[in-house]
Amino acid sequence: MFKAAYRPKTPAAAQGHAEAPAGNLQRPPSALIFFVDINTEFSAIIAAVGLESKAKKYPSELSGGEMQRAAIARALAKRPKVLFADEPTGALDETTGRQVLDYIAKLQREFGLTVVMVTHNRNIADMADSVIELNSGRVTTTYKNAVPKSAYEIGW
Repeated sequence: MFKAAYRPKTPAAAQGHAEAPAGNLQRPPSALIFFVDINTEFSAIIAAVGLESKAKKYPSELSGGEMQRAAIARALAKRPKVLFADEPTGALDETTGRQVLDYIAKLQREFGLTVVMVTHNRNIADMADSVIELNSGRVTTTYKNAVPKSAYEIGW
């Protein structure tokens, strides 16, 4: 899962976006954050991450937290067996962070999704089945949570 919802495919593309005068920039529909026919299933994912009103926006029209949620939605839309998430709530406020974590946990329960998450928020580890703590690149602790907590039970 990428932290930004949009990444130019080439350095030239990135340079072109940076140098083009704002008034002359022609943005193709494929530059929208969700360039798909939004079907019922994908609509549920967009709603779960709180982006219903932003589905037809360009990345430049989103906040950092909205871009992060768009990246999460795009990753989840592929129905992966394993979701690798690097600080998925890092740019989110508490309410939205809990909402996103709750949705990921729901998919984990319903579809057997495996989640490998990196976080600096120790409270989020209370949601995990298994936890591996690192310090300076070395494993310091491993443990299993007998009863993982929900996104609404953890501290923030």
